[in-house]
Amino acid sequence: MSKYEASIIIVSLLRHKSLIRCLHSIFENVKGINYEVIVLIDKITEIEAKEKLRNYYDMDNMKLDCSTEKRGRVRCRNIGIKMANSPIVVFIDDDVVVTPGWLNEILKYYRNENVVGVGGSRIKFDKNAPLRQLWFLIHKNKTGSIYKDGTVISNFTPKKKKIEYVDCLPGANMSFRKKNLLDVGGFDTFFDRGNAFREETDLSLRIGKYGSLIFNPKALVYHFEEREGRENKKESYYYRNFNNTYFFIKNIYSGGKIQWAMYIIKNFMSSIFLSFLEKSPHPILQFKKGIKDCVKLMDEKLIESLSENPYPLTEKNQTPIKKS
Repeated sequence: MSKYEASIIIVSLLRHKSLIRCLHSIFENVKGINYEVIVLIDKITEIEAKEKLRNYYDMDNMKLDCSTEKRGRVRCRNIGIKMANSPIVVFIDDDVVVTPGWLNEILKYYRNENVVGVGGSRIKFDKNAPLRQLWFLIHKNKTGSIYKDGTVISNFTPKKKKIEYVDCLPGANMSFRKKNLLDVGGFDTFFDRGNAFREETDLSLRIGKYGSLIFNPKALVYHFEEREGRENKKESYYYRNFNNTYFFIKNIYSGGKIQWAMYIIKNFMSSIFLSFLEKSPHPILQFKKGIKDCVKLMDEKLIESLSENPYPLTEKNQTPIKKS
């Protein structure tokens, strides 16, 4: 039996100052729980990483996994799952700050054996905060919801006052039972392109068939969403459309023309909104290309070879499911 109650996995995008801030918040604010922290960093040697992380790397409950190659965010998360020595695996981004009681609020719902995943809320710091408030007002009764036209409503806000059962969890603040992560083969590495958009939504859907997913607004993190270490905006919106289309076809699409038309219309409207929000043409310009390239790959039946996992967790692979 593991001495740890939870394994906290952080994949860092070479944002060392952000990572140190994140680690400091964990070691300062998580009390009364036996936990381990697993940090994975690409394109860096272990010696360089230890120098950057100063005194954190030699903590008794800290593990560091480095590679001079680019393994990718999704593959690193799968490696972290294999390294985890606890029944509950928690995923956060390197640019978050956890709050006091955060991990307690995540773990307490696992006393219910029917619960397979728990996620928390986020306060984001960005220039579009007023528009996020508007988004919350429009969708105030929806959280972590997935619809047949491919629409995903996140809305993981601390303004919610009670727990909710959801379809998906937030990638920057979520957790699952390790057993179920192994059952589904971990994250689908086909999403490991660009910003890995929809990796967590896909995983949530696949694990959700084993039990309940819970959103607890009291499990709060501050999410800075820093641009450092990310792809440029043009690439970001290309892969947003590419990955979203793969997610839709894999998990939701049933083959009907009306459903496909609704997906295209909804996402085009979303691209227009994002262009206005970001004051950039890229969301619209990359809309058609991202979808077209994804469909082309799927039509050519290349998905199986492209999504082959070089870091398999089990022999079970990511089996597409259809949401009823």
